[in-house]
Amino acid sequence: MASLGKLKPEAPPDLQRFAFEDGRVRVHTVGREANPRFWRLLHKFGEHAVAPVLFNTSFHLFGEPLVSDRREPSVVFIAPASTPSPSATSLS
Repeated sequence: MASLGKLKPEAPPDLQRFAFEDGRVRVHTVGREANPRFWRLLHKFGEHAVAPVLFNTSFHLFGEPLVSDRREPSVVFIAPASTPSPSATSLS
């Protein structure tokens, strides 16, 4: 499940690096019942990480769906420079 949230001002700098310029973040959650195997993997990762957060970067142009086919990335590279990508602008 995905939702939009906003980081608190006191959030650690390492987390703030992954927010959009206005502090918003897209949060994706995985329920134990919905996907037990992936939930266990994320849970184990959280036990060994500094913070129980896994960052997922998206590869797509702003307003376009995520790249899902191995041929699609070439479209991203030849797109006009005026087409901003949220991940490129938010991770500066």
